[in-house]
Amino acid sequence: MLTRFMQKLSPPKLQHWYLYGLATFFISTLLLSFSLVIYSSDGSQATKQRIYEDSLWNSLQFQLQSYRFLNYLVQLDKNDLPLNGAAYAQYDLLMSRVDLLRNGEVGYLIRGLTGGRTVRLLNIITGELELISLNLSKIEEGDLSYLNDMTTRLKRLDNQVNEFTVLVSQGTNKYIARQRRALGDNLERVRILMVCFLASLFLLCFCIVKGLSVFRKNQKKNQQLVQEVQDIHDEKAKILALVVQETRPQIQALLGQPSSSAGKSNGSSPTFSTNVKESANELLHTINMFSDLVLMDAQKLNLVTTTESLQKNLDDYVHIFAHKLQPKGLKLVSYIDPALPSMINLDFKRIKEILLELLQNAISHTSKGSISIHVRPSSLAPPQNSNGGNRFAMLQIAIKDTGFGLENSLQKHLRSSPLTQNDQHSILQSDIGLGLSLCYQLVHLMGGDIHFSSEPNTGTEFWVDIPYETDQEHTEERETFVCSLQKRALIFTKDMHLAQFLRMQLGDLNIEAGYYSEGPHHEEEEIDLVIITEPDLISPETEASILQWQKNGALVLYDHLLELDAEHCPYLASAQSITFPLTQSQLNIRIRHFFQRS
Repeated sequence: MLTRFMQKLSPPKLQHWYLYGLATFFISTLLLSFSLVIYSSDGSQATKQRIYEDSLWNSLQFQLQSYRFLNYLVQLDKNDLPLNGAAYAQYDLLMSRVDLLRNGEVGYLIRGLTGGRTVRLLNIITGELELISLNLSKIEEGDLSYLNDMTTRLKRLDNQVNEFTVLVSQGTNKYIARQRRALGDNLERVRILMVCFLASLFLLCFCIVKGLSVFRKNQKKNQQLVQEVQDIHDEKAKILALVVQETRPQIQALLGQPSSSAGKSNGSSPTFSTNVKESANELLHTINMFSDLVLMDAQKLNLVTTTESLQKNLDDYVHIFAHKLQPKGLKLVSYIDPALPSMINLDFKRIKEILLELLQNAISHTSKGSISIHVRPSSLAPPQNSNGGNRFAMLQIAIKDTGFGLENSLQKHLRSSPLTQNDQHSILQSDIGLGLSLCYQLVHLMGGDIHFSSEPNTGTEFWVDIPYETDQEHTEERETFVCSLQKRALIFTKDMHLAQFLRMQLGDLNIEAGYYSEGPHHEEEEIDLVIITEPDLISPETEASILQWQKNGALVLYDHLLELDAEHCPYLASAQSITFPLTQSQLNIRIRHFFQRS
């Protein structure tokens, strides 16, 4: 709940992106304005250079070259003969200027910048110059009589050349003036845009300053609200702690009262007294759950680790559910992998809460069959930190049932990674229930992980990976009896899940277990142990084999809840009953007493 309030009170992420957007707009506006100024300046300069260099300059060069050609012809005399192409060279220089004015970009600019008069003048000048080239060949041959005619023609062209140059210059100047006016208009628009941009930036800066001021005020207010919420959680934790403190002694008094005396004093049956104790246990467990949830909500739940026996604690946990298994006829078995150390450092109180809730969930979703608890080493990597000489490792607790599976809606909520939700506490409690909510949060608090698998009408399995410490100073050998010679066992059951765990339990005792299957192939076997959970599998022939095995020193164990008649089941005379939950310790004691005595 505290996390949810903090998420709601904290400033929205959109506000941060808004500030980033304003900063980006500010920078882009400055870059755009600077680019517009540079672009306008470069465009104006490029336009002027192109006009002068490509049109006006070429027209002036043409005028100058025509004067040079005329001056060359005027000064020509007989002493200059033979010419050897000198006259053609001067003429080619003049015509190259004409070609530049008529063709390419220069000709395009002249036709576009000036009127039709300029084009006509250029055509007239070109025609006269081409006629002059006819007389030029005579002069090259040494006949100077054509010089007067050529100079006269060139002098007559002088007016046209001057007029052409003036028209080109006027057209160019007009174009430059138009370009300057257009550039001035553009620059004026740019200045207006710059003023608008600066005004916008000023407005945005004002909004940013105002927003930052409001943000600081909201931040202070949020901090005050968060502190108030934390104070509320602390007060709630204190109140619940007071309730637990006041109610726990009365509940523990009920639990500590002997069943016989309670029945006599109240005038009720022992069954009623047992039910009262069971209800008191469940009430105490519920109070503890609420207490842990409130403490986790206030972030004040501390883990208290102790070094204890894993086997002893697990045996105590599973026997709490003995009264809930009998009405449904469920069979609960537990198995601890021998690879795990017997003494570990762990918060056993939280492990108990996790196990009890997962077992309660398994019993609720199982109408018949069996439930197993398998404690084994985990494949996950342990934490890297260390404490003194202790070593960290991971264990896995798997709880599996043969029930009808979890509801689809519940599976959907469990698979939605509830611990990553912003309002995780409310989602967990409302959608998956108080018990599973507590499990998920406790596992997360202990630095572990929890997963599940469920199939309709097949069963459900939860597995929890929890880190633990191995205490080097409290290492004890596991007290497990092992048969000196390997024994053979036969299990009469249809529940393969139950048979698998019975086989693992017996395997630690050096007993090879097999499953009963119909047929005469078991009659010739030498069996040292018979476990019966479903007597309807026993045929008259099989019953005779069991009696023969008993005669040879075999041990027969059967479920004490089975309604068997010694008259119809003669093997019961020397058989022993077993009770579920069936733990390794319980089975070990029974096997040890029998085979050591025999």
